[in-house]
Amino acid sequence: MDEQQIEQLIAERGLTNAPCPLDEAYARLIPESIQEAHKIQRERIKDTGLRKGFFIVGNGCVYNVEEGESVLYFTNTALNPILKQENIADAVSQIRRNKYCIVKPEDFSLISKEAAKENGGAKRYVLSDLRLLPMHEDQPLLNNEYGSYKFYHPKYGELNNESQRSLAEQVHGQGEQFAEVLEAMINKVLLSFMTKEKIFILYPPFVKKIANDSPMAALGWLGDFGDPFFACIGRLDNVNDCVRGVLRP
Repeated sequence: MDEQQIEQLIAERGLTNAPCPLDEAYARLIPESIQEAHKIQRERIKDTGLRKGFFIVGNGCVYNVEEGESVLYFTNTALNPILKQENIADAVSQIRRNKYCIVKPEDFSLISKEAAKENGGAKRYVLSDLRLLPMHEDQPLLNNEYGSYKFYHPKYGELNNESQRSLAEQVHGQGEQFAEVLEAMINKVLLSFMTKEKIFILYPPFVKKIANDSPMAALGWLGDFGDPFFACIGRLDNVNDCVRGVLRP
C-alpha cells in the first residue's frame, strides 16, 4: 500500500486512537496506516483534543554501531522493522524482555539503502553530532542509558545544529508546519510553566553495549503538549498510550 492509497483510506474511513498494549492496538489497525509523529503533530495544530494524548508512533528508531560510531536510523512506518506483520509478535516479545529488539539483516539492508537516498524513507544520524546530554550528567557513575537534547519553544529558530534540527523536523514537521506546531506548543506549555522540548535518544556508549553485534530497534514515543517530548526509546504496555491509525475492516 503506497502513500497515496493510505491517504485515500484515511479520507474514507478516518483515524482511530487504539489503546496500548502495542500488540492489542496493532491487531485493531491496518499496519500501513499507523501514523508517524509529524502527522499527529500536524493534526494537533487544529485538533486540540489530540494534544493531551501520548502516542506510540509509526517511526522506527534503529540503532547500530558503524566504524566505531553509534548511529540512529529514524524511519517511516513502512520501514519500521517492529511494525512489519511478519515481525510484530517476536518484536513485542523481545521488547517486553529486553526493551529493544534485534533487527533482521534484510530489514536493516532496506533501511540503510533508503537512508542513502536524498529523500528516502529513513534518515541516518551519527549520535555524536546530536550533542546529547546524559540523563545523569551530575552522576557519571550511573548507567546512562538515555541522553537528550532540548530546545526552547520561544527560541526554536535558534536551533542551528543541523542534525538536531533535522531530527526535530522529522518529529514535528518541516517548514511552516514546524513553526506552527512549536507556536501551538508555546501557548500550551507557557500555561503549565514548561517551555522546552526534549528529544530522548539512547546514549552513544549504551548503544555500543547493545548494538555492537546487531542493529537494535526501539519504539518512537510522542508526548503531549503539556509534557512536550519525543523519545526514541518508547514503551509498549502503558494503557495511557495509543497507536493512531485506520481500523481494520
